[in-house]
Amino acid sequence: MSASILLELSALNADYWSRVDQRRDDPVDALYLESGILTAGSMTLDGRAAIREFFERRNVEQSQSGRRTRHVHTNLELVSESADRVLCRSTILVFAGVGDVPLASAPPSTIADVEDVCVRDAFGRWRFERRVLKPVFVGSGAASFTRNLTTSIGVPMASTPSLPRSYVACVPHVPLLTLQGREANRDLWEAYDARVDELRRFDPELVVAFGGDHYDNLFLKLSPQFVVGYIAEGVDDVGGRPGKLDVPIETAKAMATFLVEEGFDVATSHAMRIDHGFTNVLGNFLDSLEARPVVPIHINTIADPRPTLRRCRQLGAAIGRFAGTLGKRVAFLGSGGLSHQTDFIFPQYETAPDETMRTYIVHGDDQGTLTRDVWMRRIKDDMTDLSSRLLRGEFKAPWINRQWDEEFLRAVTSGDLTQLDGWTDRQVLDAAGYGGGEVRQWIAAVAAAEAAGSGKLVIDYYSPETTLAVGAGVIHSRLGGAA
Repeated sequence: MSASILLELSALNADYWSRVDQRRDDPVDALYLESGILTAGSMTLDGRAAIREFFERRNVEQSQSGRRTRHVHTNLELVSESADRVLCRSTILVFAGVGDVPLASAPPSTIADVEDVCVRDAFGRWRFERRVLKPVFVGSGAASFTRNLTTSIGVPMASTPSLPRSYVACVPHVPLLTLQGREANRDLWEAYDARVDELRRFDPELVVAFGGDHYDNLFLKLSPQFVVGYIAEGVDDVGGRPGKLDVPIETAKAMATFLVEEGFDVATSHAMRIDHGFTNVLGNFLDSLEARPVVPIHINTIADPRPTLRRCRQLGAAIGRFAGTLGKRVAFLGSGGLSHQTDFIFPQYETAPDETMRTYIVHGDDQGTLTRDVWMRRIKDDMTDLSSRLLRGEFKAPWINRQWDEEFLRAVTSGDLTQLDGWTDRQVLDAAGYGGGEVRQWIAAVAAAEAAGSGKLVIDYYSPETTLAVGAGVIHSRLGGAA
């Protein structure tokens, strides 16, 4: 009987891993009992419904990121058996990569011991009652849940985390948030504060912040699309806060190296100065800029030409895959408004009102007569005047596009970010203004969190009617459920 059962279970495993790797239309959960359990490292999925949800999400994430896997199953042995119930062990080698085949050869990303309890169902078919994958070796590209081990069938070495290994929240960074009292936009702050409390409950071991510069560190003399900060400090600007960040430099360098190996020509900085595009959000979430290890990621949203939404998604997904190799709880923060206009404060080279300002946005105060103090004073005066008129009801921002904002919010929380790939920069500028380009930070943050295994995305708040002159939204990923 052993030989026939061994052959049948070999066929069951071949079917299983083929569904995982290639046959996405054939559900993996169908090979489990209704009450089946899958444990893989720190992740436990209890019941077919949970297993189905996990693999459906995995399929979407891999379609978005271009990630491919192949699982090589070997060393199957029967430990104990009867005609209808078997305990068996085997080994899985996982090969993973991103891009079109053939991919460059690389060592397995994971080698795991597998322990299965298989039973015959009412139709005489072998099905998994319980499957436990215990990672033995993990490398670059391994899933985040492969970092923690279990002992024998279903008995964890430590309590299985109830929280996912990644979390994301995206919020505005408009300077008016700090110039106006909270009572002006209570509903927004209620949604925002809930996300702050949630992040503290998540207790991240690393925060990756996606933001953009507003002619405070990066000028038009050299304007990279993506920058990974190795050493970073917040500047004192309107809406932001000064202070040093606790950047784990070795992690930041490893991330940049990973991105280069993934085909991203990122810039890096050992002296990154960040403005309110980062510190407004970090200050609200962390209180102190040094409270948590933070890696800042600059995405150019202010100067022509900007990176495509597709490339921002791909960058975020790659960062999420890197984060998944760290074995840490990682929070991703996306910073920016939805539809709004910024070019009257932060102009393009061609639209600068005079040569003095044009020289400043190209060189900063290294050349010309305009100093940073004067530049900041002008911005503060303009922002203060705008805030006063908004609070008095004398001005209503004409550039807010509710239809566009809501369409974007539906897309970014849908679980399929690829539907944003075709949105061109020209379309975004025409529909949502120059400030609307900041959705790139949201896209990258969400893509990173999803690739690292976050929960489902939720729209917490949206309004075109705040006193902030932006389409203001808040989204986050649920903390409940499996990693």
